[in-house]
Amino acid sequence: MADTWLADTGATSHMTPHRHWFKSYSPHRIPIRLADNSTVYSAGVGSVVFQPVVKGKETRAVEFTRVLHVPDLRSNLLSCLYLARHKGFNITISAQSIDFKYQGISLFTATIHSNNSAELDGSTLTSEAAFSVSTLLVGLSLWHRRFIHHNYADVKSMISKELVTGLKLESNSPPDAICEPCLAGKMHSHPFPSSLNHNRSPLELVHSDLHGPLPVSTHSGYKYWITFIDNSTRFRAVYLLKAKSEAFEAFKVYKSWAETQLGVKLRALQDDKGGEYMSKAFLAFTQEAGIERRHSTRNRPQQNGLAERANRTMGERITAMLSESRLPGSFWGECISSMVHVWNMLPTASLSGTTPFQAFYKRKPDVSHLRVWGCTSYVHVQRDKRNSIQPHYEKCVFIGYPAGYKGWKFYNPVTKRTMISERADFDERYFPGTSKAQLEAVPSFACLPESLPLPNDTLSYSGLPPLQDEGGDNHFSPARPKTPTPSASVPPEEKPVLPLPLPVIPPFIPPVIPPVTPPQIHAPLPVTPPTAGAPLEPPHVPRRTGRVRKPPGQWWKLKQPDLAGNDSDSDDEAALLADSEFCEVEFAGAVSGADPRSYRLAMKSPDSDCWTEACNTEIFNLEANGTWELMELPPGKKVVNSGWVFKVKRLADGSIERYRARLVAKGYSQRPGFDFTEVFAPTFRPASLRLIIALAAREGYKMRSVDISSAFTYGELEEEIYMRQPEGYHIGSPNMVFRLRKSLYGLKQAARQWNKKLRSVLEGIGYSRLRSDSSIYIYSKGDIKVIVPIFIDDITLVSKSDAAMTSAVTELSKHFKLRDLGSTTLLLGIQVKQDRSHHTISLSQEHYIKELLERFNMDDANPLSTPLAPGSELSDIIPSLEDQAEMKSVPYLNAVGALQYLATMTRPDIAYAVSYLGRFNSNPAPAHWLAVKHLFRYLIGTMHYKLVYRASDSEELFTTYSDASHGACKATGRATGGYVTLVSGAAVGWSSKRQPFVTLSSTEAEFVAAVEAGKEIKWTRNILTEFGFPPTLPSTLFVDNKSGISVAKNPEHHGRMKHLDLRFYWLREAVEEGLIDPLYVSTHEQVADILTKAVAKKVVEFAVPLLGLE
Repeated sequence: MADTWLADTGATSHMTPHRHWFKSYSPHRIPIRLADNSTVYSAGVGSVVFQPVVKGKETRAVEFTRVLHVPDLRSNLLSCLYLARHKGFNITISAQSIDFKYQGISLFTATIHSNNSAELDGSTLTSEAAFSVSTLLVGLSLWHRRFIHHNYADVKSMISKELVTGLKLESNSPPDAICEPCLAGKMHSHPFPSSLNHNRSPLELVHSDLHGPLPVSTHSGYKYWITFIDNSTRFRAVYLLKAKSEAFEAFKVYKSWAETQLGVKLRALQDDKGGEYMSKAFLAFTQEAGIERRHSTRNRPQQNGLAERANRTMGERITAMLSESRLPGSFWGECISSMVHVWNMLPTASLSGTTPFQAFYKRKPDVSHLRVWGCTSYVHVQRDKRNSIQPHYEKCVFIGYPAGYKGWKFYNPVTKRTMISERADFDERYFPGTSKAQLEAVPSFACLPESLPLPNDTLSYSGLPPLQDEGGDNHFSPARPKTPTPSASVPPEEKPVLPLPLPVIPPFIPPVIPPVTPPQIHAPLPVTPPTAGAPLEPPHVPRRTGRVRKPPGQWWKLKQPDLAGNDSDSDDEAALLADSEFCEVEFAGAVSGADPRSYRLAMKSPDSDCWTEACNTEIFNLEANGTWELMELPPGKKVVNSGWVFKVKRLADGSIERYRARLVAKGYSQRPGFDFTEVFAPTFRPASLRLIIALAAREGYKMRSVDISSAFTYGELEEEIYMRQPEGYHIGSPNMVFRLRKSLYGLKQAARQWNKKLRSVLEGIGYSRLRSDSSIYIYSKGDIKVIVPIFIDDITLVSKSDAAMTSAVTELSKHFKLRDLGSTTLLLGIQVKQDRSHHTISLSQEHYIKELLERFNMDDANPLSTPLAPGSELSDIIPSLEDQAEMKSVPYLNAVGALQYLATMTRPDIAYAVSYLGRFNSNPAPAHWLAVKHLFRYLIGTMHYKLVYRASDSEELFTTYSDASHGACKATGRATGGYVTLVSGAAVGWSSKRQPFVTLSSTEAEFVAAVEAGKEIKWTRNILTEFGFPPTLPSTLFVDNKSGISVAKNPEHHGRMKHLDLRFYWLREAVEEGLIDPLYVSTHEQVADILTKAVAKKVVEFAVPLLGLE
């Protein structure tokens, strides 16, 4: 493909096949007719930055917008028609060149060659280089204002020392001689001596000071702010308060956030001994946490000068910002939010060669997204929010950098609403403000005395530039045209306004989950990392609801906001309405790194390019597979909605393997009998999988994984189903839908149809399905044996023969698009380690446990040695109304459900605990939640446990232990039974359940438990036989009750056992047939004891290694 642009007078849009050129990109699929009447399709639309060369010299870079990404195109086409009609260009064609002028200025040229082609003079910048273009040729004065009126010397220092990224200066651009907002704010830069020692370790000392009351309240009623500054990194956090009494809650939120981010404990707090810091609760909390308290003495504020002077300077800065923006004083909350965002990126004297941001997050900040606070902005209006004659933009005021969104925050003075958008043009020369604000004097927000000392490392904010900076010429900045939003057609855009610098879309700021605090404290406002994957900013706390105060860190006490919003919004670059009334509360959402819950969120995430590619890949695969046919919806037919599901696929070590976007049908709207009939599809039992792995370890088999791409789409549909086109990829009129020819994820019959297809393929190449588990297939011919367990689209091959497994993969690839993942390392979220040298295979869920502990805020708790408190008995009495109210927001069901997966797959040692806690799912009380947290604390100390299966040549393939705890459930009088089957030195099958009826004696309870274990033994023998390993000896069943063994062998104790159902006497027949051999084992050697009750530490320590956990 060519790397040059051809000026084309016939093309209606700019087009290129190069995806890596795009600075901004959105999926956009439309048909394009070529000169030879063939049709190709675009994959996306966005902007591309071009570096012109005019008369042999590079000039200002220009940005081509509304560029279509057409992968099948051979050339890069620049539409002269589009530039002339929609952008206002004057295009002059001469014999040898074409000149592209805008408002009389030649922006770029093209050279005409002998074959009449016209190539643009210059080169295209890659997406990485394109983002830096937006900061070129910006003067020192503009950066001074973007940096909240920071002094010019430090701005130059930031450039020369490369303290940040994205900061460029035009060498000949002079600073303004006088900065009026700086004068209005009375900026001070007097040097003061300081005795402040600079601590080396983060959080060794934190300075704090409360500021206020302010002369005016914010729109949400805040009158104070409180500042926390880490003495080591100088990183600051600010919280808005409505009353001084909220200072304690703010400190708890700050402490939790800072300790989580830095991984160290806060050791000392310096304050002015104000009443807000000296409450009994505050003092008790810091004493319990081991935090040293330091106070400044009376009338000596310089002892806490770092925090107090910072508050004064912020007050001055607010005054300057409001003066420049002409906004009312009630906007001071937005001022301080933006100020702290910027401030942590600026250098201080105490941090040589770095910034607070870099000292805190260990990376340089990117300042390319900064804009002058309060300036005029033109915010794009999404297509479905306007009609054809309404303007494409709203004139707004830029008011900040919202957390959790890839964009800026704006205020519309006309509608008095805020919005967030990543599509905007800025005119940083003008400030719309309100006319009333222009006439009124801006109140001073610096309430501190002039005599307050300034520590020698505090920021200096002189508004006057040094004399040597004066001189030079004014610079010219071409306009940045707007980028279109993805829609069925690409609309024309507004003409640019000159001169403006090229804006850059600000990087995504990860959302955070707010912790519980009395919901009256405003969000903390330290700077959020401006690069994807950076640590989170401090948490946001909603406003007061009148609820009783709760301890910090219990995030589940707070209902999480729904970030998904309107998932039907197809404009992924749309401006989002934030509030019906103006307020300072930012957006909060899911845990950072969580998978996007909607297409809109995926396109606004820091990994939007990855998700876009994943979506394109999904659409391409589905179309190539013949999944659908595009047509008009027939009259009278129902349509099924479609949606996107996003998932980051990870490797065994937790690192990212790939980004997966899956198009799904929303099958909940399907009608039984019309859109589907049968839906059952088999999946293997966990015990089957573990048994296969145990056999692989015993016999020296290898394991290999295969992933079928878009597996469900291979199933043939038998019903007539119509589906809406997916978001971001609509073609044609609104009535155009997909007639599904193949099954799709989300359809109720999809799994069944895929299973039918896969079965026909496997049986066609010689595999047979097991009767003992219909999701497992086996190929056996001579000495070659291949076992294939299947879980939906994850296929595992187990065999001694590499050639046989390779042959199977080759045959499958003839029918399906698949990925050969090689040796199995991850299976259903379980880490699999095949150690050939030691002849072992181990299963671990350590990563899953870590995620659980973080998810439920238990990762910092102290470990315990037992799953439950020994002998613990929890009541199932209905909790009090107060307890019920408290438990409504506790994620009890979520926690028990998550633990159930762990207990089912690899951790038999917690099977009883999870089963026991599950009994209270319908009405848990605080005591039950404490028991769940006890179990979490046990996992903290045992997260490294793994099931280890070893090679063995024993004739006895497996052994089983069975036990019961008679009358263990006090509420029902029922016993709890448990069993475990051991193969190759570790547990393969286990169970812990409350028995379904009351047993009258321990003998009866043990017998019933032995029957359940016998059923598992029978199934294990059957499946081993189908695998080609038929047991030749009776299977041993260890029981610690001699009477129970007697009843299993002989019709003894008839008078005490005659009431049992006849089905329980199946065990006696199995013993008589020589299938099962019940043997006695002492209670102290009963491995299954841990499955029947809350046992002591020594019992756990005895059972764990016998279960194969290491």
